[in-house]
Amino acid sequence: MQPRNSLDDPETQRPITHGAQASELEVRGSGCGSEPHSAGISANIIKSISYNSRTQVFEAVPCPPIRGHPLVESPPDAYEPDPISEIAVPAVNDSSKSRIVIAMSGGLDSSVAAARLVDEGYEVIGVTLHLWENADPALQSRCCAPEDRRDARRVADQLGFPHYTLDRREQFGREIVEPFVDAYLTGRTPSPCGPCNERIKIPALLRFAQLIDAPFVATGHYARIVGKESPRLARGVDRRKDQSYFLSTLDACTLRRLRLPLGQDTKEQVRAEAIRRGLVGSSKGESQDLCFVPDGSYARFVAERAGERVRPGWVVDENGRRLARHEGIHHFTLGQRKGLGIAVGRAVFVTRIDAEQGLVVVQDAGAGRVTAVTIARPTLALGVELPVHAVLQVRYRDGGAAAWLDMTDDGCVRARFDEPIRCASPGQLAVAYVDDEVVLGGTITACEH
Repeated sequence: MQPRNSLDDPETQRPITHGAQASELEVRGSGCGSEPHSAGISANIIKSISYNSRTQVFEAVPCPPIRGHPLVESPPDAYEPDPISEIAVPAVNDSSKSRIVIAMSGGLDSSVAAARLVDEGYEVIGVTLHLWENADPALQSRCCAPEDRRDARRVADQLGFPHYTLDRREQFGREIVEPFVDAYLTGRTPSPCGPCNERIKIPALLRFAQLIDAPFVATGHYARIVGKESPRLARGVDRRKDQSYFLSTLDACTLRRLRLPLGQDTKEQVRAEAIRRGLVGSSKGESQDLCFVPDGSYARFVAERAGERVRPGWVVDENGRRLARHEGIHHFTLGQRKGLGIAVGRAVFVTRIDAEQGLVVVQDAGAGRVTAVTIARPTLALGVELPVHAVLQVRYRDGGAAAWLDMTDDGCVRARFDEPIRCASPGQLAVAYVDDEVVLGGTITACEH
């Protein structure tokens, strides 16, 4: 197994069809055709989905044809999955501003990014990805609620470009939500936003862009892309909002087509610009949790979907002495200190989770420190050769620690820290930086103590 320098995994998307009910509306033609740059897109593509609170269903808002690409009916079930790396990249110079597809969540970040692209002269096409539908309307997140898709459409109307909604709920559930639940049941701590960007969001944008001959895609992430011939991802200027961690597994082929208009700005500057422009949603707050668990109750979410797979067990000390009964290992993550359900008179931390035995091991602070981690399916930046000394970030809000990274015989990367760190969790992203540039991203599969 070799580290990936290209998105070489085929998409496992089946062709999707137009549902009979408005609440099941999907977008056809969003998969990639067997020929690059398909001549048209399905007549079932919709401008947006608006939510009718009276009838409690979604209603389609038809979209006018994109210039040069009238909406035509596509042959049913005609799409074959293609590797992203096979998508032809048109040779387009940035100086001749071209068509660009931007992901729009209905929030102020993507709205300001879209406005800037319009100002720069791009022919902008807005796309909202419908990823999740919570059964309880009170638990809808800011980026998945019907009003957010409606706000995205309203911003597109304000700025004068077409908007589409692509339904990716089934794929999102299969490739993101189900592995999220499985991870917690096996003692790992997943980081779903990274895989979502790599496997769903960015590929969906690229495939839609291919259909309409758009050479570029864009998002409202706070990150930068540096270098044109050998592009690399870099931290955003606003370190508090930097989102390069969640984009770290994107390859150079993708980075060449990706535009990140907000990377040079702070959140405060972007919000002020949204207000000054009078954009819809400029006063919205931020979503702090996962889009499919907006209340932050991961244990509740996992338990609801895992059913009988949840097994009670014991919280024990390093000697195996039972301290308290627990209702499932999905309530715990490595490094956790609060909410352990025990009282031992001192601060203790979760240092090991044994999924087979249902045991959660706690120890005093300083015990179980991590000396090295194994990183699977690593994506290396162009020009990076291992071994390399870098700052390795093992969770989103982590400040990072210096480590030597080297390739293992099985194609993984072993990162050995200069000084042991308190905690690292299998399932989390590990991202290596050199001078704020991402040199490697992958998933932690093992820790050494």
